[in-house]
Amino acid sequence: VLEEVAEELSGGHALGPDRARARMRELERIAAHDDLTGVASRRHWAESVAAALARGVAGAVLLCDVDDFKRVNDEAGHQAGDRVLVATAGVLDRAGFAGRIGGDEFAVWIEGATADEGQSACERLRRSIAEATARIVERGPVGPRSASPARPTTGAPSTSSSPKHAGWSSPGRA
Repeated sequence: VLEEVAEELSGGHALGPDRARARMRELERIAAHDDLTGVASRRHWAESVAAALARGVAGAVLLCDVDDFKRVNDEAGHQAGDRVLVATAGVLDRAGFAGRIGGDEFAVWIEGATADEGQSACERLRRSIAEATARIVERGPVGPRSASPARPTTGAPSTSSSPKHAGWSSPGRA
């Protein structure tokens, strides 16, 4: 999109207001979403959750790291690894506001969830991810083996209505 805009501008063509707005919306969409999985980008996810917390909205943050992901890429190939990431993201996105925060790491914000509800969601998601990935990887399911909500940096419960709890230092697995 940027190349197209640059080409139009360098060719002496002015972008009309409608075309400029359409290009801006496309750039915003690209920046806000992970290209492979379609879930929120790290920055968009973190900013959105921080904004919710700043408004006083409580909820649970769950982190998911796909165990044995390197093995999937090494043994089944990168296309299988990509399918595992897409399947994992799909499961997590149905549970709440999901974002890809690293290579095989995801976060989910479940608005209004208590710590107990977050813990229950972790176990449900762990099973769902294992089921979804078992169909992709012939050697059995990959994904989290254990489940626990993220541990905020302050050591407070995994739910919060305070922006200071938006970060975490020792993530659990969803």
